[in-house]
Amino acid sequence: MQRFKTLLQFGLVTILSMSVGLAFAQDSDSGEDQDDKNEPTLTIGSKAPELDIEHWLSDNDGLFPEVKKFEADNIYIIDFWSPESPSSIVMMQKMGNIQNDYDGKDVQIISVCTEDLDTVEDFLEKKLFGGDEDNPKLTFGDLTRSYCLTADPDKSVWQDYYVASGRKQFPGTFIVGKTGLIEWIGSSARMTQPLDKIIADKWDREEFKKKYIADQAARAKEGKNAALLRRKLARAMRGIQEKIADGDDDAAIESLAELIEDEDLKSAKPMLLGLRLELMIKNEHAEAIPTFRKFVEENKADGSAINSVAWSIYELYEETGGDVDSEILAIARKGAEYAAKAEPESGAILDTLAHYIYIVDKDLDKAIEVQKKAVKFAGPQLADLKPFLDELLKEKKTGKKKKEKVESDF
Repeated sequence: MQRFKTLLQFGLVTILSMSVGLAFAQDSDSGEDQDDKNEPTLTIGSKAPELDIEHWLSDNDGLFPEVKKFEADNIYIIDFWSPESPSSIVMMQKMGNIQNDYDGKDVQIISVCTEDLDTVEDFLEKKLFGGDEDNPKLTFGDLTRSYCLTADPDKSVWQDYYVASGRKQFPGTFIVGKTGLIEWIGSSARMTQPLDKIIADKWDREEFKKKYIADQAARAKEGKNAALLRRKLARAMRGIQEKIADGDDDAAIESLAELIEDEDLKSAKPMLLGLRLELMIKNEHAEAIPTFRKFVEENKADGSAINSVAWSIYELYEETGGDVDSEILAIARKGAEYAAKAEPESGAILDTLAHYIYIVDKDLDKAIEVQKKAVKFAGPQLADLKPFLDELLKEKKTGKKKKEKVESDF
C-alpha cells in the first residue's frame, strides 16, 4: 500500500497544480512566468510589432510569404502553440480548417512555437493520434500544411506579444487588422466571430478594448485572491502531510473533513474529498464505502475528480494483488462509467474505465472496445495508454492473461 500512501503525501502538489477554479491559467505549459508588477505595453489598438521569426516550417506550398512587416489591408492571426499543450494540438486541425474557410479574404494564420527547431520538427513527423485506420501516413506536419507554422526559439515574438501584453493564459491568439493594429487578443477557440467582423469592417475596436481592459483587471484581482487561497491551502496540506508521515491517518482524515467545510476553499472541495476518500479506503475506514458511494453520486458530472480516485483505487488493486474490497471496486467501476459519460473524449478517463471493465466485468471484448477509444483520444498520452490495449489484444489472440502490471501515469 506504499504507493497509495505516497499519493496522499503528495496531495499538496496535486491540488496546487490542477485548475480548481481559483483563477488558474487555461493551460500551464507556456513555460513562461509573468511579472505582475509590469504594466502591459501591448494592448488592443497598439501597433503590432514586426515579426522576427527564425524558422518557417509550412506555408501552404508557397502560397503564403514569410512575414516580417504587416501588409496593409491584410489580416494576420498570430497564434502561439506548444507541442506539450493539449489545447494547441486540438486547435491544429481547426486552424487548418479556419485558414481554408477564409481563403481569398487576405487572412494569414501564423502559428508560433518557442521550442527549438529539432523539437518542433520531431513533433511534426509524428503520426496523428488515432490516425492509423483512416490515414495511416498522416502526420502533424501534414495536418498543419495549409497555414504557416513556425518555430522561434529565441522567443523574440513571444516577448513582443505575450510578455508585452501581460497575457497569462496559454495558448493564446492575437489578431492584427488591416491597418497593422492589434484588434483582438484571446483564445483561438473564440476568434472566429471577431475575425468575421474585422474582415467585414464591422469590428468596434474601442468597445472591445474597454471590455478587454476590464476583464484583465478582474482577472488580476482574481489572481491575487487565488494566491492567498493557495497559500492557505498549502499550509493546511503541509499539516495533513505531516500527520500522514507520522502514521496518524485518522487525524489526517479529520483535518481533511474540516478543510472540506471551509467556504473559502469550496473550489477545491472535489479534490479534497477525493484525497480524504483515498485515505479512508487505504485504511479500511468503517465509513469508506458509504462515503465513496456518496462521492461518486455527487460528483458524477466531474469526470476528472472521479477518475483521480478511481485510478488510485485501481493502482491499489494492482499493488496488493487484488486485495481490495469488491464493493469498493464495484463503486469505482460505476464512477469510471460516470466519468466517461462526463468526458467522453478523454483518453485517460476511458483508459480507467477499460481497466475496470476488465477486472470487474471480466469482459475482454468490451475492454478492448473502450481501450481503442482511449487510444484514439490519447493525445500526448498515447505512449501511456497503448500498452494496455496491446496486452488486451494479445490476450484475445492467445487466451493468456497478462502476467505483469501495466505501467501508466493515470
